[in-house]
Amino acid sequence: MRRFFLFGLALLGLWLGLIAWFSYQLADQRQSLHTLMQTRPLQSSQAQAFCSELDSTHSNMVWLRRLSLPLHPILRQSDTWLGALPAASDAAQQGAELAQGYCQQFNPLIAILDLPANQRTKALLDWLSANPPNWLELQTELSQLQQTWQTVPSNIQTAPFFRNYQTQLAQFDQQLTSAQTTLGLLEQAWPLVEAGWGWQKPLRLLIAGQNPLELRPSGGFIGSIATLTIEQGQIRTMAYFNSADFAAVAPTGSAMPKPYNDYLRASIWTLRDANWWPDWPTSAQSLQTFWQLNQQPEVDAVIALDLYALQGLIQVLAPLEIAGYGQISQAESLEQIFGLYDGRSVTGDKQFLAALFNSTLETARHASFSQWLGIGASLQQALQQRHLSIYFNDQPSQALMLANGWAGTMPALEHDVLALVDADLSYSDGQNFIEQRMQLEVQLDAQARPLTNTLTITYTNRYDDWRADLSKHAVYGYCYNVKLAVQQRIPGCYGDYARAYLPINAIPLSLDGADTPPDLTQEGQFTSVGWYMLLYPGQTRTIRLRYLPNIQSQPYQLTWFKQAGTLGHPITLIINQANLQAQWHGSLRHDRQLRFEAGTIQASASDSPAPEPQQSAEQAWQLWQQGQTSVALDLWQSSNTLDRALDWVVALRWTDDPGTANQFLSQLQPLLPNSGRAAFLAGWLAELNDDQPTALQAYQTALEHEPTSQAARLALALLQLQLGDAQAAQTTLQQLENPRLALQRLAFDQRMAGDLAQAERYYQLLLTLDPRDREVWEERYWLRRYANDQPDWQAVEQLANQAIGIFANDAQWLSRRAESYERQNLPQQAIADWQQVTTISPTNSLAWYYLGLQQRALGDWSAAQSSLETLIALDPQADYYLVLGDTLRELQLFDAAREAYANAAKLEPEHPGLAERLRLLEASP
Repeated sequence: MRRFFLFGLALLGLWLGLIAWFSYQLADQRQSLHTLMQTRPLQSSQAQAFCSELDSTHSNMVWLRRLSLPLHPILRQSDTWLGALPAASDAAQQGAELAQGYCQQFNPLIAILDLPANQRTKALLDWLSANPPNWLELQTELSQLQQTWQTVPSNIQTAPFFRNYQTQLAQFDQQLTSAQTTLGLLEQAWPLVEAGWGWQKPLRLLIAGQNPLELRPSGGFIGSIATLTIEQGQIRTMAYFNSADFAAVAPTGSAMPKPYNDYLRASIWTLRDANWWPDWPTSAQSLQTFWQLNQQPEVDAVIALDLYALQGLIQVLAPLEIAGYGQISQAESLEQIFGLYDGRSVTGDKQFLAALFNSTLETARHASFSQWLGIGASLQQALQQRHLSIYFNDQPSQALMLANGWAGTMPALEHDVLALVDADLSYSDGQNFIEQRMQLEVQLDAQARPLTNTLTITYTNRYDDWRADLSKHAVYGYCYNVKLAVQQRIPGCYGDYARAYLPINAIPLSLDGADTPPDLTQEGQFTSVGWYMLLYPGQTRTIRLRYLPNIQSQPYQLTWFKQAGTLGHPITLIINQANLQAQWHGSLRHDRQLRFEAGTIQASASDSPAPEPQQSAEQAWQLWQQGQTSVALDLWQSSNTLDRALDWVVALRWTDDPGTANQFLSQLQPLLPNSGRAAFLAGWLAELNDDQPTALQAYQTALEHEPTSQAARLALALLQLQLGDAQAAQTTLQQLENPRLALQRLAFDQRMAGDLAQAERYYQLLLTLDPRDREVWEERYWLRRYANDQPDWQAVEQLANQAIGIFANDAQWLSRRAESYERQNLPQQAIADWQQVTTISPTNSLAWYYLGLQQRALGDWSAAQSSLETLIALDPQADYYLVLGDTLRELQLFDAAREAYANAAKLEPEHPGLAERLRLLEASP
């Protein structure tokens, strides 16, 4: 018995020793694998070592699992991290087997790692084309691993030997999901690779960078254009442009979309407004037409990419270094992205976005393996949510885009369909202040066929100067008022042309709440009902469209299309049949397919949103309008929507009812004793009524409640200036986070509104911050030189004198003063300045040219000859030779004049002024 006990004890010791030994081996191998995975750049030797180490790890893992199996039932009973070990070992073994299998399957690819970087991608594609993977099998294996991993209790992360890997463990499930998504994306896109795009033949891409903050039908205003050529598996060329650079107008006979003319008040149609159609293939073809009109090369595909898609990529690649701006460490919102360029300039967003786009693409080229998984998942999500759409000119490739749902189309369907497409025509980037929700109520007959549909859309504009602090970019506004037939410059206004896309045979019955009658058209396989609406800051408006869908399919089905460039608008579907009513609540993060069966609404995926506080606020507003003031105030207070009640104060002011706005605000303020916004609005309304002392006190109160408010501080500074307290105004301005940008935005807005005197006052304020701010001096020159139909040359002269006092011997300002002297017929003063410019900048050809012209005007022909000969030595142009020839002819140096004209003829034989000059020369004595 004793021997048996000792033998058993020895076996137990051996068993525990083996477990400890294999555990130690696995810990050591885990560190080796981690080190190999971090190797950069990865060579074939490290990859082979990784696979060999993986083989050994798998073998040790199998032995450890066999040895520890007797312990599993006991361990599973534990509530600590020990209870997670059995499931963790299952997942670890399955993962190791999967990785080992990948090492064997893709072993021939390891040699590619030793190739030069510019040859690797093509070699990879060559091998994959000859040995296409079974994408479905790969996805299935990953799915099985994920299912196993999800059985592992989360407290495994507290295990002592996992202390340094808690972040990786927490992200592992997400990485498995990303891997499956990326494999699915590769499977769907693989026919493009098989067709040779980008490796056997060039792939030339035209990318429209769309800004969803200025919403347009296909995703946003086209503020930027990029071109990308992929050849031999690598990016050959990449360029980025401002869309305004492509100014060629639509060809003769092309009708500009009527709303552009009616409400945007546009007179020409150019590339940046090409995306009028929510159907991306149609907008892409329009964009290509403008691209070709601008003498640009042909492309193979046109891509719509909005800022939300770019944001998703940045979140994967962050931290991201933006050349000239700094680093983006996270991108959970667009404001975090725009915040990087805050303070650069008033209209610097396009330059910033160009740098952002370039940095994103360049960083993606050098992404790690895990980042590529994230990129794949991000692209798939962007495609599903219409933040990324692709159009190919090649029909087989375009058919693939359509089949995958990547083409940005609204396909024709046999059942009921609906899409609401908004177009921001207000010269504003205020979309993130616009709230929108939709409700569709359907009345069915006994056979579940739709009789009438009622679409209700509620818009709320939450912009005001106070809330503008939430935005890192300027929000302007230049909206067309249909009733007044004028454009109004109101920051944050929203001029929206909306279109509801209905079944092809739908019959509209009524449209309520819009500013215009309905525009009825047919677009493709849809009936489009369009209207215009002006939404002032703070205002809520409801549009209601009743129509007959005129379809016969049953049971009732609805496809509700999402507009590109939007986030998840809340939507509600209500179906009435006899005495039965069914409701479904969700969001339009992507297209929705809904079906009515057995008295319920079934959705492919449901995500019921939380109750909207906006609805309680609107109900309270209706009560207040009916005279039930105390009931309304109680409802705002109980639903915690008093801040939304302040929106109506703003709306009343902009809808020309400031008296009611004051009355309403006075009722709200006792309920908001510590609200900086309420105090700010009180000051705002007091200024409107020319009650400056009350306004001053209100702004100071607002700052006491909200010391960080930039809106209140700026309003206070401007009012102090208006009251003549320049010292206090300057002190208040200096306390702003970015006084320069705040004043620049105000000056820019006044300049665009045509109030040049007020713009000049803001520029003078800017100079108190920095008297040598060249950008401000440039803007002041613009006001005098270009803002009016007739430049004020005396004012230009005075400004130039001031600038020269600040920037001594500055060639540019001397040139501007010389030009003002010329236009005032003061040639001697102009000559003196041009001579000084040529002394400061001897190679300034324009200065020599204008100097010669002024010397000619005074009759100093010899001096003019000398200046013009210097000019031609610097810049030989036909025009300059002709002026020199004219001067030599006046000096009766006919042979020299003939030679000058001959030189002009060599440079430009068809010059329109050449023949007449030669005739005059021959007629000379």
